[in-house]
Amino acid sequence: KITWQPPIPVRFELFRYDNRADPEAVNEEVAWGWRTQFNHLGVVADVAGAQLKVQALDGRTRMGFPEGGRRWIDMNFRSAFVLVSRPVGKFGLAARLEAFETRNRGSWWDDEYDETGWSAMLAGKREWGPLTGLVELIHVSSDNPTREHAHLAPHQKQTRLQADLRLGW
Repeated sequence: KITWQPPIPVRFELFRYDNRADPEAVNEEVAWGWRTQFNHLGVVADVAGAQLKVQALDGRTRMGFPEGGRRWIDMNFRSAFVLVSRPVGKFGLAARLEAFETRNRGSWWDDEYDETGWSAMLAGKREWGPLTGLVELIHVSSDNPTREHAHLAPHQKQTRLQADLRLGW
């Protein structure tokens, strides 16, 4: 990971991940090695009492033996998001918007299994001593043609409201 902080309230981040797993390795429980690599680029800025984060991720994961010149599973993935968070009194508020996609090029799964979509999130947080309360509203919209195999619509939208109470000590 490389981070650069110029003498202004902006930070630039570059991160390279590679788990170096062997995609042909399998154990007695039939758990496979998934070779996963990605690059992450991010910018974090403090703007008018809020924090703005912009991040992009581009990567690939592979599993299985080569078959016909391609691994069983060979999936490229990309994601980009913008997140704004701000303290408001005793509360913390956040909003996030993201776009994502996967591209499959393996010998078992090909472009029929590609997926594109976007998501949005609004969240609030409040602390009471050792207790922290969180509320989050998430919406995800995506297209995946293979859902038709399970008699589902290829385009789906889902919205979820969840709350969480955490105790720390």
